[in-house]
Amino acid sequence: MMNLLAQTQWWNWLPEKGSTFTQWVDPLFYFELILSVVLFVGIGGCMFYFAWKYHHKNREDHPHGSHHNNTLEIVWSVIPLGIVMFIFVWGFRGMMDMTQPQAYSTEIVVTASRWNWQFSYPNGAQSSMQDGLTVPVNQPIRIVLKTPLTDVIHSFYVPAFRIKKDAVPGRYNETWFKATQTGEYPIYCAEYCGQQHSQMRSKVRVVSEDEYYAFLADAANFLDNDPPAVAGQKVFAIKGCATCHSVEGKPGTGPPLNDVFASKVTLTDGSQVDADENYIMNSVKNPSSQIVAGFQDQMTVLDVSEKELDALIAYLKSISKHYVGNKE
Repeated sequence: MMNLLAQTQWWNWLPEKGSTFTQWVDPLFYFELILSVVLFVGIGGCMFYFAWKYHHKNREDHPHGSHHNNTLEIVWSVIPLGIVMFIFVWGFRGMMDMTQPQAYSTEIVVTASRWNWQFSYPNGAQSSMQDGLTVPVNQPIRIVLKTPLTDVIHSFYVPAFRIKKDAVPGRYNETWFKATQTGEYPIYCAEYCGQQHSQMRSKVRVVSEDEYYAFLADAANFLDNDPPAVAGQKVFAIKGCATCHSVEGKPGTGPPLNDVFASKVTLTDGSQVDADENYIMNSVKNPSSQIVAGFQDQMTVLDVSEKELDALIAYLKSISKHYVGNKE
């Protein structure tokens, strides 16, 4: 009955089904919903009926004393207890399934930060918040969640998979799922994390096994296969730079980065520095050392390799009108 209701389109108020967890979460939800409606109508109806039937305009007409019925007391105590225990066992078994990843699960590290998702795969490949998390269909996926120690709590929430797990600074957390059909499913941060919390959205791309391995091979080698500026643009997206830094000239949480390379940058102390390779390197590895005038010290240290840093610098050069290499 619950499964039939969960599959009926006009009745189904939940998000689309995307993982094996919907097989027990959805029926449990509808069971509790129907039970709540039945109890509300039944108890509320009895309450209004008795209030109407036994109302008294004059308190002197009210019979004194009360009548106790042990059988009735036991019945309305045992039946609710049985219902609650039934719901507990149903939910507990499902919850235990959610906390125990299946054997031979593919492990993907998800890093949450203000305000970005970064996805790291077993072969070293990475994908950005814009590109989303790519996984194979019908394969168990173990998600290892983390967030920088200096950041805040985030929450990895995929409504279609019926999973939500917090990413807590300074510790690892885990969840898992098995996607049941190909497609794209939204990822949200379900824990308020500051100014751009509502923009911290990504997606899960569920693809065939062949597509997944082709994606891994391409994503792992982009630093070697793509031109430096193109690879740098991907690094810019993967590391979440676009979350705070615009490349269209509009200031955000951080200063815009188009036209910054080879320009003069004014710092909070009034001094000016040349925005060269050393400036970019220091801004990435020690951002607190050079705060641009008009902005606050909010940037975290980026975990980038030398290749990624070189590519990022090449990208910033390519979008700067001040860089001599861009002039004809």
